[in-house]
Amino acid sequence: MAVATYSLRQQAYDRIRGLLRAGQLSPGDKLSSLELSRRLGISRTPIREALSKLASDGIVREVPGCGAYVRQPDEGELIEVYGLREALESHAAREAAERITNRELDQLEKLCVRWLTIARELQASGASCLDPDSHQLTIRIDEKFHTTLIAAARSKMLSKAIDDMRLVSRTLVARRPEGERVITLSMVAKTYRDHATLLRALRLRDANAAEHWMRRQLRMGREHHVKFLREVQRSAAGEANDTRDSRRDSRRA
Repeated sequence: MAVATYSLRQQAYDRIRGLLRAGQLSPGDKLSSLELSRRLGISRTPIREALSKLASDGIVREVPGCGAYVRQPDEGELIEVYGLREALESHAAREAAERITNRELDQLEKLCVRWLTIARELQASGASCLDPDSHQLTIRIDEKFHTTLIAAARSKMLSKAIDDMRLVSRTLVARRPEGERVITLSMVAKTYRDHATLLRALRLRDANAAEHWMRRQLRMGREHHVKFLREVQRSAAGEANDTRDSRRDSRRA
């Protein structure tokens, strides 16, 4: 019985992490054990236990009397997490340059080709940015590229630590409203070039170059997400001010 309970708890934990990784749960979302139980087909007790474990991971925030929520973004935490990711993932890239197999290199090559294909299709379409489905596809490709590379470092402890940090950084970045998720052609093309350059370093077994290009990608990602987070916070502050002004004007009327 204990083994079965643990299995369900771990299954719930892994599947909720999957929802977070896929962006299907956003910062600030309330996590109802009943709703998640229905959604995942797992009873509520393992769901509650999984949420408590996610809270200890720093991914979920439990508020006494109110429930559990996906943690809201905080600029200081986001910068700290990216600093940890830079240290861990650049080390993983260095290790991978020495240990990666030809099969893994070919897998990374195929993922780069998919990025290039998306960029060419976007250019041919004349659209200004990716549609939501293509946007989600680029996220999945990016996740697969990095998990393949990190696995090539051949360190289970490193892989687990990086996976946790990547998930935390994803949940700390507020989601744009649907109409504002703008991934332009230049952004897709740059992503392709950066990953292709990193792949070239791995093929050459150049550990220094692989570490450099991984650090460069993470620093750019940090700058992008911090900038976006500040925009979201300014927008939220502006909306709050507009609401207060509206209420004040109503009272005066």
